[in-house]
Amino acid sequence: MNDTDLARMKQDPIYRASIINDATTALATSLDCELFDLLIATAAGRKDAMIEMQIPKKYLPQEIDIYFNFADIATSIEKIVNKYYRGINRSEIVMIVDPYLYTRIVRALAGAQMLFEKTLSFIQNEAIVAAKISGINIIRHPFLDNYVDNKVSYEKGNYNFRGIRAIIYHVAAP
Repeated sequence: MNDTDLARMKQDPIYRASIINDATTALATSLDCELFDLLIATAAGRKDAMIEMQIPKKYLPQEIDIYFNFADIATSIEKIVNKYYRGINRSEIVMIVDPYLYTRIVRALAGAQMLFEKTLSFIQNEAIVAAKISGINIIRHPFLDNYVDNKVSYEKGNYNFRGIRAIIYHVAAP
């Protein structure tokens, strides 16, 4: 390939679109990872803010009532009463879970249709819409319980979210 071929490729809209796509994907990856890092660090720095539960990678929803465990955590956030909060609206609580856990939470609730207000976890109209189950926004995210290499983000470091299966937080926490 000579210089003129490279110059022509740079002028090609498909080439520019590919570069822009790669850059925005890397930026989005970095922003997600930084948000998760911030939430985990904030929770780790506060007494009783980090709750550790043993959740098998794959489990039978009939044997472990994982939804009620998470709902109880969300309820404890909802019931915060102090000089800043007079209780928290449940719709302002977000739960981000790894895809395995998301599937099992939804499967565990399959028989209780009245709990489903909306279940949508994929991209629609260029926006990610959370599933809303019993008033709790639940988002599945592939970075949780995973290792994100610096080759897919703008950051110099790597992100290790292995063992972090779910993050539950109030929208104002970040």
